[in-house]
Amino acid sequence: LNVMPNSYEELLKGQEYMGTIGDMPGQAAQKMLLLIFIVDNSGSMEGDRMDQVNRAFREMVPTLQGIQNQVNDAFELKIAVLVFGSTADWKVEPTPILQYVHMDIDSYGGGTNYTRMLEKLQSKLSRKEYMEHTGKIAQPYIMLMTDGKPNDSGYQKVIDDLQQNLWYKEAQRYAVLIGEGAINDEKARQAVRAFVTDEHEGIVTAKEAHDIVKVVSAKTIHTIRNMTMRKMDGETGEIRKESSGQGTAASGEQTTEGTSGSGGGNPYGDEWTFPTVEPDPESVYNGKFVF
Repeated sequence: LNVMPNSYEELLKGQEYMGTIGDMPGQAAQKMLLLIFIVDNSGSMEGDRMDQVNRAFREMVPTLQGIQNQVNDAFELKIAVLVFGSTADWKVEPTPILQYVHMDIDSYGGGTNYTRMLEKLQSKLSRKEYMEHTGKIAQPYIMLMTDGKPNDSGYQKVIDDLQQNLWYKEAQRYAVLIGEGAINDEKARQAVRAFVTDEHEGIVTAKEAHDIVKVVSAKTIHTIRNMTMRKMDGETGEIRKESSGQGTAASGEQTTEGTSGSGGGNPYGDEWTFPTVEPDPESVYNGKFVF
């Protein structure tokens, strides 16, 4: 009889080479952090929207590689890309971020089949598949980008099944709604609300195609920096989310602006220095975009 663990910590305890989430012995020194991007490549994404999604990857990845270099002894960042329209396929299997070179995603027409996309995601969220790692594992980061509502029924059942998978349940899950059609469509919002971790902070809107780069980059980099933040004081090398209280984004997440230096500050310097975003990324959090 297989009994579902009650927590992410119990899930990790039950895996080979794994301890608890706070003190997990293992063969690998680094904690794996898998970033999964799910990209709608249906017919409606053709043209400027898909161009901007590809631009978001090209401009965001170097910053993520910089984060990897900063936390190289503590985290191993990997990236995977799932594309979906009428069908769903893994375009990129888990790849170390330092080895990742973005190959443009093309639109292949067709509809927006959530069921097939979610089933593909579900099939890989296990220790026998994409969560395979001999050491520590962080909660995955999953971002869905779509400009449409599901054209299939039954996707809610797959989401319900996924909620029994603790890799999914404990993941940081976000969704980007692209274009006014999706933003104002209740069925589209209902679908992403069911997907994200927190419906109030997890849904990001990109009204125009050129907004895609800003919101995808800012949300991803801000979240990954927080997930990999290291203490500067002490010798424990403990990983924690930054909570300096120096500023608060509209999403309610703590920022670390102006906390560089020693004594528990931000090891990356200015938290809001995003080379892939406008010089003043605070504009992303001023209410124009919903986090």
